[in-house]
Amino acid sequence: MHFADALAAALRAVGRHATRLSAAPFTDDDAVRTILRMFRHNGPESELAAAPEDRMLIVDGWSLLRSSLRSAWHFTVFLDGGEPAHPDTHERHLRYMREDIPRESSDAVYEVSDSMHPQRLYSDSC
Repeated sequence: MHFADALAAALRAVGRHATRLSAAPFTDDDAVRTILRMFRHNGPESELAAAPEDRMLIVDGWSLLRSSLRSAWHFTVFLDGGEPAHPDTHERHLRYMREDIPRESSDAVYEVSDSMHPQRLYSDSC
């Protein structure tokens, strides 16, 4: 199960309303912000229109922690699964990590190379 799906399921299990969205089709900032605006203002989607005010939107997608979108999120999780397997995405991944520093700017970091056993990582030294 995908990390975001498992998180949404865990929230639902304790009675929270959690909506899941994969941002993969939305590659530019404006598209992501439009989706978030619809969610925050009970957009036309029937599931959202009936949702309570304290609902949560769990979004997954590559490069959502880029600096241009950082202010869009209330809480962020960086999933560290190592280097991308496909050579075509390697340079893009390195540039994202170097320029947007998603690991350092996220609220939580999980190591997910073993997807069945994600582990929370702490970067503090106390």
